Amino acid sequence: MKLSTIIGIPEKYCFRGDEALWILFSNMEYSKESYSIALKTVENLFKDAEYDKVFVEMFEDVNGMSGRCISKSWWFNKGLPLIKSKIDEFEKSLVNNE
Repeated sequence: MKLSTIIGIPEKYCFRGDEALWILFSNMEYSKESYSIALKTVENLFKDAEYDKVFVEMFEDVNGMSGRCISKSWWFNKGLPLIKSKIDEFEKSLVNNE
């Protein structure tokens, strides 16, 4: 099952690159490690960051000035907590249906 069926789409992003990264996570297959993979990916992207945003080269095809930018504050305050809560809710529903 694709993670997109669990995490949906946020109402709002900070930069266009945030949406591209969300789509990348959405296209992953769900597993018990999905959140850990997302967390480690975001942590690695920001490990040497001096500012709230970093440029991600793999998003060079994303249109607009902020197409390659992702926001540290958005991911740690909104994006990752949203992914975590949606996965937790999904896993809880699996346990309740057993």
